[in-house]
Amino acid sequence: MAKNNSWIVWLIALIAVVALIVAIIAFGKVSSTGEAIKISSSTKKGNLVYTQQEIDNKLNVLSSAIYDLTDRVNKISNIINQTNQSGILIVVSYPSGANISIDNITKGLTNYNISGLYTGNHQIKLSKVGYLDYSLVKYISPGSNFLSVNLTRINQTI
Repeated sequence: MAKNNSWIVWLIALIAVVALIVAIIAFGKVSSTGEAIKISSSTKKGNLVYTQQEIDNKLNVLSSAIYDLTDRVNKISNIINQTNQSGILIVVSYPSGANISIDNITKGLTNYNISGLYTGNHQIKLSKVGYLDYSLVKYISPGSNFLSVNLTRINQTI
């Protein structure tokens, strides 16, 4: 299961706010007067008059910058999602019917598929009455992982 990545949404919202602030600083208050557009900005002295083409060029530059920032956020998000990916462990034993514990939590009996395991190392234990316990640390990677075990019968003397 993926961890909560709500901070990514906040980061994207922050980028949008920054882009809006940049647009306001760059263009100030916009009003149309025929073929030219009048830009009133509190950061500049006097009023500036830009043609529609000049405004379009500036908006294209801003649009390109926002696209680049969004692309970077998406790349970071993909890296985070790869880190938080989960895998499936398919456990098979002979004989079947062995108890499966992962990280000291009972999951079921073999043969069994366990989904939602975070990538990384997990302590796995198989146990069945009349057989030796089987324990190992297994790395779970994203996607399907397999574990096949031949349990060893305990020698019983009469």
